[in-house]
Order: sequence, then C-alpha cells, then structure tokens
Amino acid sequence: ARKHDLDATFMAKPSGRQAGSGMHVHFSVLDETGRNIYVGEDGPADTLMHSVGGILANMGESMAVFAPHANSYRRLRPSEHAPTYASWGFDNRSAAVRVITASKPATRIEHRVAGSDTNPYLVLAMILNAALTGMKEKLQPGGAITGDDHAINHEPLPTNWDYALQRFAKSSFAYATLGQKYRALYTACKQQELSEFS
Repeated sequence: ARKHDLDATFMAKPSGRQAGSGMHVHFSVLDETGRNIYVGEDGPADTLMHSVGGILANMGESMAVFAPHANSYRRLRPSEHAPTYASWGFDNRSAAVRVITASKPATRIEHRVAGSDTNPYLVLAMILNAALTGMKEKLQPGGAITGDDHAINHEPLPTNWDYALQRFAKSSFAYATLGQKYRALYTACKQQELSEFS
C-alpha cells in the first residue's frame, strides 16, 4: 500500500463518504459423505431454514463480536449497505442473511453482518453455533424479505456499542458458544475500550 501512496486498513468504516467494509461469510454444511445438507429436493432443505432461524434468533446477542469497535457502528446505519435488521431473503443483498440457491451444489448461506475489523475465529464460532442451535431446535426464520422491505417483525440489530456489549454480557448464547470465562473477559476488555473511547 505504501509503495502506491495508499493506506491499508481493516476499519469497518474508514471513510464517512464511502460504503464500509464488511466480512461476509459464505458457508454450507456437508455430511460425512460430502453431500451438502442444505440442498433439498425442491429448494432449500429444512436444515438450511433451521440454520437461518438459529442465526437470526442469536444475531442481536452476537453483535459485540460482529462489531467489536467504536468505528464498527459507523458502518451499521440505514442506507450504508450494511444490515441493521435481523432479516433474511433469497439472494437478497439488503438482508442480514442471504440464502443462495442458484446452483444446487453451491446452495449456501451468506452472513452479511460482521465488519472487516472483526476477529474471524470468533465470528465463525458465533455463526456456526447459531446455525447448529437452529438445526437442533428446529427454529424457523419467519418470512423472507424482498427488496429492502424490513417490516416491524424483524428485530433491529444493536447499532450502539454500549447496548451491544450489554446484550453480549448477559447472553446465554454467548455463554454456550464461548464459555463463561471468555464471555466475561471479552466483555471486560471491550467495556474498558468503550470507557477509554468515551
């Protein structure tokens, strides 16, 4: 970057005049034979829909991981090309979760919430455990959105660092995913950062 008179950054929103930088995660799940379990006979399988249900149900409590810094929340604004509701849709780039079924073998979920400033290991832990929880509990995601049609029945995601940390600190899902000690340590570190920033 320096060689070309540029700056490299992993900030989620380095410029107020340009779209932010996300870390979208595309994934599917294969069984022991290598078969994509998200593929159904006539569209997405129940396992895919249950995974989406689990992801949406635990998204709000996971925001402190998906948006770990003060700058992260500058990206999470309406009309900034970043999701602000726990919503899903078929091949819909305005939803938090995009279900892609255009090619059966490549049927997958695109999780579009995390910013480029996240810890990818923690993000994957939260996303995959949410999907697994959805499959175990057979959670339903509700209706898909079309276009940018976020209705009142879609949970608004925390777009405030303090509120996201409060939810994470009390989250039984974060406890189950990361363990009590790590949840407490992560919360303490981020609360100290927030205090210093404030």
